[in-house]
Amino acid sequence: MPVQEKLESQTVEYGDATAFTSDKIAVISLAGLLTDIKAGSLLSQGYNQVSDLRETLDAIARDPSVKAVLLRINSPGGTVTASNMMYNDLEAFKARTHKPVVTCMMDVCASGGYYVSCASDYRICYP
Repeated sequence: MPVQEKLESQTVEYGDATAFTSDKIAVISLAGLLTDIKAGSLLSQGYNQVSDLRETLDAIARDPSVKAVLLRINSPGGTVTASNMMYNDLEAFKARTHKPVVTCMMDVCASGGYYVSCASDYRICYP
């Protein structure tokens, strides 16, 4: 399950979206094999999930209107190094911003994917 799309956050706004005080929840999706390499295919240049997660968390940290992060994980796991780096990046993000992180485990959240989820404040999965 190689990732072929760049990791990007989505925002969910609540309150008056036209007001300057609109609060947001950032949604980040981690899917596929978690690796610290630039994975791509013949038709795409590929992206490095570890770097993308770090850059996305940095962007969220700079946005004061984002009040929380929802991390959606659909991954069978990945390399030890990549999983540990993502875990540490989430821990550093939480310590720096004090914004809560909630993980929603999708179809598969095993091995390194589960390890990354352990850095969140709350984990949600289908029983």
